[in-house]
Amino acid sequence: MGERLLVCDLDGTLVSRDSVPEVVARSCRLLIERGWRIMGATGRILASAKPHLEIIGAMRPAILYDGARLMDYLNGEVMWEALLPPEAADKALKIGWDSSLKVQVFGDERVFCRSDDFATIAYFSSLGLPVERISSPHIDEPVYRVIFYTIDKRCEEDIRGLVERLKRELSGLANVTMAGNSFIDVIPPGTSKGNTLKRFLSLANDPLDIVVAVGDHMNDLELLQVADLRVVVSSAPPQLLEIAHKVIPPAKEAGFAELAQWLLEDSFLKLIQCKG
Repeated sequence: MGERLLVCDLDGTLVSRDSVPEVVARSCRLLIERGWRIMGATGRILASAKPHLEIIGAMRPAILYDGARLMDYLNGEVMWEALLPPEAADKALKIGWDSSLKVQVFGDERVFCRSDDFATIAYFSSLGLPVERISSPHIDEPVYRVIFYTIDKRCEEDIRGLVERLKRELSGLANVTMAGNSFIDVIPPGTSKGNTLKRFLSLANDPLDIVVAVGDHMNDLELLQVADLRVVVSSAPPQLLEIAHKVIPPAKEAGFAELAQWLLEDSFLKLIQCKG
């Protein structure tokens, strides 16, 4: 029997409130004991993803920065990466700068935000990362991604309007996707979790019996489309639910444990053997 690969989004899928539920961690360990390899695919940067990847026993490398980087999360080695073109980063910042949304810009494990974004400053500083305050819509350093986000539900209309404008005005310059109900992600053109998974699979030496992908939002769409089996969280947008082979409860209900149990059933293992 060849390798069985399970590629998982983190937030909303495995991680709830910045923590992996113990029942989910146990399920991951059991899957690994039974021959599965688990790969993380997340919008998080290395510093914020690493603790969760270690807890679930994820293989190396991991898909980080929403697909803009493929990295060994233990030693930081970069296997592949793509930068956001400077003109795209500048244009995205100018388009969204005067909106009601907060902004995060990510360099190489380095964060840029407005001086009044105390939540971003506190969170990334707690991870030991440099956080630089910016007062204008321009970054001189190489950029991997730009995020616009809000924690204020009253700004949801602003989210919808801004994402459509960014898609329209950055067409061909960047990929614009939703990384959550309140998160707009601007990443390098042609970049996605799914395309980075394709790159990884093209380099794999061992044959794979099956690739299972699990996700919960639009930035997981291409990832799911690459997989043999598409598993979607029940809170996901309709576009994901429509293509799901299986639907599981969200991370706050430890739905991944239900998936793990199903993957370990004799009937599922026999299905893989027949496929092989």
